Amino acid sequence: MRILGLDLGTFQTGYGIIESTNERVSYVTSGTIRQKGPLQERIRGIYRKLESIISGYSPQVIVVETPFVFKNPKSALRLGQVQGIVLLLTSLRELPFFEYSPMEVKLALTGYGRASKEQVREMVK
Repeated sequence: MRILGLDLGTFQTGYGIIESTNERVSYVTSGTIRQKGPLQERIRGIYRKLESIISGYSPQVIVVETPFVFKNPKSALRLGQVQGIVLLLTSLRELPFFEYSPMEVKLALTGYGRASKEQVREMVK
């Protein structure tokens, strides 16, 4: 199963694709979608790039980090707008969509819920 994982943001959205077969996880690709300009342009750019990634790598599942409740309501609203892009793309392509907390992802990949990003990256590679 090919899985696309996303770390959503309005200026930077991280993505990683892994292949999971017979209890083995292997790295496919990863990167960062960087956007500048007004919010509407950033949203459009994120949509287009995610659409291209989904078309190019054909993931069977999309996974996002559970949104963190910000102290700044404006930031939370903008993150929700980016998540709306993902929901639209998964809906249009009829792909399963799941949310997991960062701790759940780290625990599943490394066996330790407080692993660093570097430890997670090494386990996937």
